[in-house]
Amino acid sequence: MRKIRAVMAVLGVSAAIGGLAVAPAIASPSVDGASTTSTASAEPEHTGMVKRITKGMTVVRFDREVAEANGYEIVTRPDGTQASVKKGELTTQGQSTLFGDCGSSFVELYKGGSGGAADFRTGFITYQVAIGFRWWVIVRDNNGTSNQNDAGNPFSRSWDSGWKRLWLYPGGNAWATVIPDDSWALQSNGAICVSAGPGTVEWID
Repeated sequence: MRKIRAVMAVLGVSAAIGGLAVAPAIASPSVDGASTTSTASAEPEHTGMVKRITKGMTVVRFDREVAEANGYEIVTRPDGTQASVKKGELTTQGQSTLFGDCGSSFVELYKGGSGGAADFRTGFITYQVAIGFRWWVIVRDNNGTSNQNDAGNPFSRSWDSGWKRLWLYPGGNAWATVIPDDSWALQSNGAICVSAGPGTVEWID
């Protein structure tokens, strides 16, 4: 929880929605001599099978201050689990629909021609409005690893990175994996929704 709160502070996420500030994207440094830079690219055309890898997102805990500021309260069920519900609507159905699975996350990686070109995109869809997020994807090829990181305040139920052109090591496989511990969205009901970590692999020419 300390780690997530520290990142929330960097993003400018406050208890009141009106106090939120838009955060810039985090830079994507390379590690261990990994293949280099990425730039935004237009919607790529892929002739092969579409390989968007999607996994669920799960509520791992709640932020009471954010929940209360947006008209929700955190309640404890008889079995000890918690749920976020609208104030004055403490029904069993409301608790059930707001606890547990909270959305989905995805990652895509396609070869973009020759010379190590690749097209990359990642993102999430949440059941409640996401008021802040941090996202961390590791891309690995035969030359090492690099990070594709992002963060911000989308005020939306969905976000994606847009297509990015990566330059990877040619003549081998490349992997892209969303890192669960560092990829999450803070929802308006106070729920912290964490990615299950989708990953994909692609041969790079």
